Amino acid sequence: MRKLYEATDGRPQRWESLDNLGAVKADAAGIAYAIERDWLIISGSSLHSVSLTEAGRRRLKWPPRRASTVLLANEPGEAGSTALLT
Repeated sequence: MRKLYEATDGRPQRWESLDNLGAVKADAAGIAYAIERDWLIISGSSLHSVSLTEAGRRRLKWPPRRASTVLLANEPGEAGSTALLT
């Protein structure tokens, strides 16, 4: 979805081909997930082009969500490590 947002400059009702976005078979599950949640619409039965819905655009609008940083505790006496959650 991020690639589509960037390719269309976040503008509404813009279509982009899956080939131009570099989509591969491994992306099918993610695309289906976004369609089920009404974040993406796909053109006809050819499955050639996709467009973000308004809900999809809102989900991806800039600035991106801020990441949260969490301190992961280790054994007593050891330094903690941080993880970036998005």
